Amino acid sequence: MWCSANRNEALTRAKLGQELPAKPCANNAVARSYALGRDFALDGTPAIVMADGELLPGYVPPDVLAKHLKDGPGR
Repeated sequence: MWCSANRNEALTRAKLGQELPAKPCANNAVARSYALGRDFALDGTPAIVMADGELLPGYVPPDVLAKHLKDGPGR
């Protein structure tokens, strides 16, 4: 879907279970993002890395995330 000329149409077709032709991508942002996550040992989603390097793995309830963002490093 990412490399389709019309990504929205390709995503809609995929959601409908329609087969999409494989299309190689010279500039695949999905693959680059995946590789970057592996470089930082992120092995799940969602994953949030705070400015101080703290990892918030998995789903974080909004109130907990807001506290992390408000309190900053050293909570």
